[in-house]
Amino acid sequence: MKLYEPQPASLIYAFDKGWRVISFVWTHIFAKTDITARWWFSKGSDFKLRAQYQVNKVLKFWLWTLVIGCYVAGFFQYISAMAIVVIFMFLQFILLIVWASISGILMALLSGFNYIYGNVNKIFFRCPDCHAHMMIPIYICPRCATEHSRLWPSVYGVFHHKCEKCQIQLPTLDVLGRKDIIRRCPTCKTPMNKDIGRMINVHIPVIGGPSAGKSNYIIMATNQFIENYANTHGIKVSFPDEKHELDYQSNVKRLSSGTELVKTTNIVPQAYNLAIKKPRDMIGRIVYIYDAAGEAYSDERNTVLQTYFRYIHGLIFIIDPFSIEQFVQEHEAEIEKIKGSIRPSSLNVMSAYERMMNVIESSVKFTRNKKIGIPIAVIVLKTDALDLEDRIGRPAASRIMLTDPLISSEEDAINTLVDKFLIENGLGNFVRDLQAQFEKVRYYSCSALGRLPDPVNRTPYEPIGVLDPFLWLLGEIGVINMRSERSRNADSAHKSAIPSGMNIFQKAKFYFWDSLLPPKK
Repeated sequence: MKLYEPQPASLIYAFDKGWRVISFVWTHIFAKTDITARWWFSKGSDFKLRAQYQVNKVLKFWLWTLVIGCYVAGFFQYISAMAIVVIFMFLQFILLIVWASISGILMALLSGFNYIYGNVNKIFFRCPDCHAHMMIPIYICPRCATEHSRLWPSVYGVFHHKCEKCQIQLPTLDVLGRKDIIRRCPTCKTPMNKDIGRMINVHIPVIGGPSAGKSNYIIMATNQFIENYANTHGIKVSFPDEKHELDYQSNVKRLSSGTELVKTTNIVPQAYNLAIKKPRDMIGRIVYIYDAAGEAYSDERNTVLQTYFRYIHGLIFIIDPFSIEQFVQEHEAEIEKIKGSIRPSSLNVMSAYERMMNVIESSVKFTRNKKIGIPIAVIVLKTDALDLEDRIGRPAASRIMLTDPLISSEEDAINTLVDKFLIENGLGNFVRDLQAQFEKVRYYSCSALGRLPDPVNRTPYEPIGVLDPFLWLLGEIGVINMRSERSRNADSAHKSAIPSGMNIFQKAKFYFWDSLLPPKK
């Protein structure tokens, strides 16, 4: 993308009109002066001719006086014009050089600051529709709808550009009001919301086969995050794009009426944008959540189209337990009875994983012999069927915490249970490869709907456990302070575990030392 591009705007005076004024003065002032001076010289020549043939000495004297006066007048026409022009051009030249220098310095400072600020804070312009990366979007003049592709400090204006068509002043910086101007992606011409390019970008693809439950999970996790977490933690959550907010509200209403969401059909998905700002944060995060149709990972030709993988910060990998071959074989009769409700995914886990890894390897730069630093949350969905919740969900987590004192939290217990469940059902290679490829892997189980779909049952769907993996991933990539919150919770648990009757020294020893030791068996 070119830094400079001609704009439908007026150039700064010091880069355009000021120099044309100099050219105009040099050309036109001397031309008019020459005509006037030649007129005086012509008059002087006439008087000179008459003086030469004049006999009367008095008249001859006055005629020669007029000759000298005309020649002096013509001469001073040149001298005065030259003096005026030289003085004007000198002052104009100094003015233009100073003006252009100050403008150039301001352009460099503002552009340099914006570039450094954007790179340090990882703020970039990326289209949620076609996923194109751009230096700047196209801004649309609010009066005449003219497209301005370089509305930033430049030779067209440091703080404002004047639209050539309607003469309106367009601000070149967000702080001056540029953020309120409608803008479009230069690649696909789709309108872009105002928070893109102003907040820190976070990109999270949700991967899984067809009918794995990705869309249901995204909406339920978002709803739980807004209603049950953000509101109680002082976190501001908004939808920068009005269309995304309307779609979200429509989907929540649909799920609240006991109706599943319509299957995603976009092979290359439009990003679902969510603006998140923690308390005391100067800059918020704009989260891009990508929900590609499961067919995107069913065909390698579709997989390579997922170009947004170049920007990813975290991954959510959805597993439909009813696409695990060994699990299906062991429960074939039970699954057959509820097949219409659970709608098993047609893509097996390893195929989806291998295609995901292919696109990651072609998109992300790796350091040899080093694990991928992108955190990945692996979620087994549809635990509302076949007593899976009791096997790898919250009830099972409570039981394992009672029998294994080394596991101190429900989240750790579910991580252990899901890991074991996958290995026991023939996905040991998948688990081992995940651990070998990624630095941070966490396993979860949940149900996005909370019960099996039933066309007769119109009670609201109540999700189970959808928030935990979403919070973990947002915490790992710095969107929320989940790590410090987890530390505080562990610290509170250690404090509450101090046996009663201890003196202050015994309590200190227990808190700072004993609580950190592995429990005795």
